[in-house]
Amino acid sequence: MSTDGPGDESVILRLWTYRLALHPIPELEQFLRPYRHHFYRVESLQVLERYATGLLARTDRKSGTGVAHAVVGLSDSAIYRLMVETMWDEAAVSPQRIEIMVSYTVVGDGIVSVR
Repeated sequence: MSTDGPGDESVILRLWTYRLALHPIPELEQFLRPYRHHFYRVESLQVLERYATGLLARTDRKSGTGVAHAVVGLSDSAIYRLMVETMWDEAAVSPQRIEIMVSYTVVGDGIVSVR
């Protein structure tokens, strides 16, 4: 597999075809790493990785339950805790998210980053 950059089509295709990922997807784990300091508990970041994996998985339902059923090691209660109980500062995350996403616009087909 070629990993020429974050926009490499083979990486995107591989992410889309994951159904049940037993282990973190290396490219997704690498993408989320800069956000680690925004989470008090490492478990929250792990649930975020599992949730993002589920969103990328080939599944009919992208609801919390559908995503939880698609990914090994994830439950709908863990997704609920991530979305409702995890404390993080959106005002701090958003500028970092935009900076990272803009860096991806120059690779491959690019992305559209919305503020």
